[in-house]
Amino acid sequence: MKTTALFPVILLLAACSTPVPDSAPLEPIVEDNIYDPNAAVIQPADPITSDPITSGPISSAPLSDKERLVAAMEANGCALNPENSERILTELGIPQDRMTAIGSELMQEGRVAVVPPAEFRLITGACAT
Repeated sequence: MKTTALFPVILLLAACSTPVPDSAPLEPIVEDNIYDPNAAVIQPADPITSDPITSGPISSAPLSDKERLVAAMEANGCALNPENSERILTELGIPQDRMTAIGSELMQEGRVAVVPPAEFRLITGACAT
């Protein structure tokens, strides 16, 4: 067995077990010039946008498929029609069977109207006329 390998461990143990002398009491730091109540307050910034962080409400709940569909329809002329439906549904990742259920819900809520021959038109919110 090598005794030189144990030497640093023994020194470390000895240093940890040495008591701190009580002869030097700790004194509080008293520097009144450190705190300046008139100094400018730095507002925290968003790490992504560098905009100031506001204290407004933040919703942590993800949007439902229905809310995402309504937002996509508002962004696409308030309608879901044969020209844009495949692109919108692909972007949102909503399967056709779920879309049928959402469409029924929106109709029951009075939020959409069916415009012949094949258009779903939002009639509430940002699309109210």
